[in-house]
Amino acid sequence: MALERELGGPMTITGIGWQRTGEGHDWGTYLDVQMYMGIFDDDNLTAFFDSNYAPGTRTLVYSTDSLHLEGAPGEWVTLDLEQPYSYSGTGNLVIEIQRDGTCDNTFLMTWRWYTVGYRMLTAGSHDAASGYRDRVASMLRIEYSQGLEQGSWAHVKSLFAGAGRTVHPPFPELNPCPAAGGEGRREGSSPLLP
Repeated sequence: MALERELGGPMTITGIGWQRTGEGHDWGTYLDVQMYMGIFDDDNLTAFFDSNYAPGTRTLVYSTDSLHLEGAPGEWVTLDLEQPYSYSGTGNLVIEIQRDGTCDNTFLMTWRWYTVGYRMLTAGSHDAASGYRDRVASMLRIEYSQGLEQGSWAHVKSLFAGAGRTVHPPFPELNPCPAAGGEGRREGSSPLLP
């Protein structure tokens, strides 16, 4: 979840990207994938997926039977949304990804960091009502446009850990290196969509 104060105002979100580490496979194929975005007023996620959205804000932005992603170590792997998401600039942004398995048990591994607050929620099944809250997140980039300007946040972070449903926590203004004044530390890797 990205906090309103971190997002910098209204934008149209057109894609999500993850930075790959040198661990794991160069590719991953994920089955029955859906991505939702919506708004939540609290700064910490609850343990219940449906409780993490303001009523009527959960919106399907991507859906496919099979998603194949690949990338070299250090490369950003980007998924273009089927339906761009119009963020009004008000409320915290929730990104939720559901999937029902992988092909050949392959995973892209992404850089991760430690967050402040519970901005990640994961469960072992795509149809679970609740999950496990955590503070570990992997690098996430939001592709967006604001008016006539287009850009991306290379330091937005998110966690894709555990199978099933995951609510992701992007953080555009936070630095993952404590020595540089950030909230967390860059360390290790986690599966993109395990």
